[in-house]
Amino acid sequence: MALTRTITMGTWEFWLEEQPWGAFISVPDCGGMVDMLPRVPEQLAWAEDVFATLPALEHVWATTWKVPAEAVPDLEALFRRHGAQW
Repeated sequence: MALTRTITMGTWEFWLEEQPWGAFISVPDCGGMVDMLPRVPEQLAWAEDVFATLPALEHVWATTWKVPAEAVPDLEALFRRHGAQW
């Protein structure tokens, strides 16, 4: 069973989805035929820069990173430092 949490940072949202096979953090994309194209390119650029500071995250798709269980506290702390509602 999947659990999806929305993380809000200003006007941006991120989705943390927990599946039986792992957790993933995503920048919302446009969906449909433009799947993996970010809705807000600046948000993806920010995520790429900031998520790179957490070496445990694995960039698996254009807008998605795999989050190992041990990296969740660091990811939460990162978002809180940037004023996000977790």
